[in-house]
Amino acid sequence: MGIDLYWDKTFFKQQQHVFDFQLSFAKENKLPVIINARNSLDEIIDVMKPHFNSDLTGVFHCFPGNSEQAKLVIDKGFYIGIGGVLTYKKSNMPEVVRNIPLESILLETDAPYLSPVPKRGKRNEPSYVSYVAEYLSGLIDCDFDLVCSKTTQNAKDLFNL
Repeated sequence: MGIDLYWDKTFFKQQQHVFDFQLSFAKENKLPVIINARNSLDEIIDVMKPHFNSDLTGVFHCFPGNSEQAKLVIDKGFYIGIGGVLTYKKSNMPEVVRNIPLESILLETDAPYLSPVPKRGKRNEPSYVSYVAEYLSGLIDCDFDLVCSKTTQNAKDLFNL
């Protein structure tokens, strides 16, 4: 769920309305949300403001923001979804990830898109998440197994598994 302004902004108001409805539904039913903020993170945060400081939680899929935005959504009880983009040379994600706790990170794919280095340019698949975990462990100077176990536990906590 979310707002996608990548291709077309024609139905922006409708997307805002539907997103707000989905957030209300998730909150009422105590369901975590997976938020897609493609070219729309500020707009998403604006719609979410009335829902913050409630029992609503979830993950920002393929988080597209900066450190300040990450801190804001983490402080509101959300996780930051990190995928292959973390490994890209021109990505701002390494800076973002260095400034947030491992307890706030979920590892994910955007399969079949956004394959991590060294598989960039190939069709992404779930097994490639290990490359993201490896890159993250080096970036934050944390044991690979700890990165894997902690981010897995984060997912279990979020989805009540």
